[in-house]
Amino acid sequence: MIYKKLSLLSFGKFKNKHIYLQDGLNLIMGSNEAGKSTIHYFIEGMFYGFFAYGKKKKSYEDLQQKYKPWSSDDYAGALAYENDKSMFLIERNFSEVNGRVKVSNYTTGEDITNKFNFNEVTRMYEPTNHLNLSKIMYRNTVSIGQMNTKTEKNLSEEVNSLMANIDTGFSDISVVAAIKKLREEAEKIAGKKGEIKQIGQINQILEKTVAEKEEAQKVINESKALKIRMDKLSEELDNIKKYEAYDKLRSIKKYEDLCEEINKAKRTLAGMQLVEGFDEDKFEEIILLESETNNKAEKLNDLKSKLIDLQDEIADIKSEIYKNMPANNIDELNQDYATYNQMKEGTYKQPSKKSDIIFLILFILFGGAGAYLYLNDMLTYSLVSAAAAVIMLIIFIVKKIKNKRIDTDSIYTKYGFKNEYEYEKYCSAKNRENEKHEEAKIMLQIKTDEYEKLQQQIGLAKEEYDGKSNTFGRTINEMGLDNNTPYREALKANKTYQELKSRISALEMLRDETLSEGEYNSYKEKLGDFDIDMLKIAEERPQEDKDTVLAELSRLAGIYDNNTNNIRSLTEIVSQIKELTDKRDELLIEYSALNVAADVIEETAKEMHSQNSPVLNKKISDMIFDITNRYKNIKLSSELDLNVEYPETGLLVNVEELSQGTLEQLYFSLRVALADMFAPDTPLILDDSFVMYDTYRLENIIRVLYNISKKRQVLLLSCSSREKEILDRMNISYNLVTL
Repeated sequence: MIYKKLSLLSFGKFKNKHIYLQDGLNLIMGSNEAGKSTIHYFIEGMFYGFFAYGKKKKSYEDLQQKYKPWSSDDYAGALAYENDKSMFLIERNFSEVNGRVKVSNYTTGEDITNKFNFNEVTRMYEPTNHLNLSKIMYRNTVSIGQMNTKTEKNLSEEVNSLMANIDTGFSDISVVAAIKKLREEAEKIAGKKGEIKQIGQINQILEKTVAEKEEAQKVINESKALKIRMDKLSEELDNIKKYEAYDKLRSIKKYEDLCEEINKAKRTLAGMQLVEGFDEDKFEEIILLESETNNKAEKLNDLKSKLIDLQDEIADIKSEIYKNMPANNIDELNQDYATYNQMKEGTYKQPSKKSDIIFLILFILFGGAGAYLYLNDMLTYSLVSAAAAVIMLIIFIVKKIKNKRIDTDSIYTKYGFKNEYEYEKYCSAKNRENEKHEEAKIMLQIKTDEYEKLQQQIGLAKEEYDGKSNTFGRTINEMGLDNNTPYREALKANKTYQELKSRISALEMLRDETLSEGEYNSYKEKLGDFDIDMLKIAEERPQEDKDTVLAELSRLAGIYDNNTNNIRSLTEIVSQIKELTDKRDELLIEYSALNVAADVIEETAKEMHSQNSPVLNKKISDMIFDITNRYKNIKLSSELDLNVEYPETGLLVNVEELSQGTLEQLYFSLRVALADMFAPDTPLILDDSFVMYDTYRLENIIRVLYNISKKRQVLLLSCSSREKEILDRMNISYNLVTL
């Protein structure tokens, strides 16, 4: 397999970038950030995409966003390669919205996409048939990134599967996955410890069904006893029905008694004399008017009561205002109190007196003279002047303090107080009285406004009441009722009339509920005249006997129906028990078969691994000896742990105990050996994999890569010129691509 052309149409930093490759060794050179790793992952993405590996739901790796172009909505590329002398072209759109893959025969142009594997999770075709490698195997064998020669932990599972499959010819089948799948299917049937799977579920259902069978048998036995009791009650009911004729006689008598009472009420109704010209609608109007008039009167009385209460409140407020009447000199008192507080706080500015000014001038003159004399070396005179200045300053300060004391004393003595405490107490009391006075004045205004509004409401309510009262009186007069006495009598007569009409309607309804006219005529025809003796027997026999029997029979029938309706038939339950038992037995057989199959495959895989691991060990040993010219006996465990025979002692040591450089070479050898074993034709990609190698190791590895390039294509990506210099020095032919 040979990569021929890489077309990075819109990928990472590249736009319409085409790279042509050849068989053998290809050296792709570029400085850091030139895009070497972009090319490396472009090849991987063309075959596998950047989907998260092994997930049950479609998701992406971080690489999907890392190489998404910033300056374009397009995200696509193409890769042409040769395999078995045929040319193929892979085209991929990496978009998460409308991503697609197309594989064509590059020679004929035929679309052969559907000949490749379809991934049910990503819902896309995977053009990896010619690589014959899973994504994990690809990344851990033929694709070696920067400082990444060490293999991944989960590679061992893939390698063991491939090694087990070498002799079978089914390289696309994962033995480990098959064993895992068989174990999973077995767990679905029986589950792990503490889990309830298919067999457990069936056992639960079976247990419930067996319990249901026992309950059904119990219900059937109870139902038989119920049926015997119900038959006895039915026989007793038949005997009771013989007396139903007596009940019909009772109904006939009740019907005729009701008819007589109805006729009597109608005769009374016909003899009633109502008030002449009494209008039913007018009567209703009077009732309504009377109610509305009473409501208006009640509203008016409520408003008047509120007015009286408000008058009392206003009187109380006026009394409070009079009691808290402020002093006549309240403004002067407040002004003096403010001045008093300023003096105490030292914020009061009193006009300067002439004597104060004279003392200040003398202080300045003496002070200036003293300074002048001091500067002219007249020390004695300067000290005398300074002392005089200090005396002037002291006299000024003492006088100011004395004036301040005299000023505050003059204020509280003005009001006849001996000390500041009594004066301050007096001022506070007067201020509180003044505040109460002002608050009472505000409240008086509010209540006065309410009083005026209430008077207006009373006026409106009085008008409404007078209107309704006049209408009520006028309506009564129009009916010829001069006062309330005739009106009340008419009301009473009409009420009696209406009650009698209602009673007749109720009696007629009760009569019709007892018997219809047709039923009455039918019963009369069948039973003939009343038989007093039979009627007496019917009356003496308790009716509750029949009701009790019917109630008990109904109760038992309900229990019987509930029991029989809420259970399945015994035949159905027994049939289900058999089906569940058969199903459980089938699952037990299947569970055993799955575990046996997994055990057989696992044992076979171990045998295959044992047979093929020496081949892999030899490949790794030969490779590492070619590189190091020292280590030549390598052992690889099933978990891909490497152990090497130390030449000096012949002892096996874990490779982690070797130097970092040797460790890198060993893991590189492991990757190449795995690639030779499982994908011998797939191109080998190395992306700055040897930056930590010294010149000696690098020359050895270049020589090995040259030999590898004779069998498979090699893509060597490098950020330095060391590889090129060594290739040129060794006179090795290669295809150079410069980024």
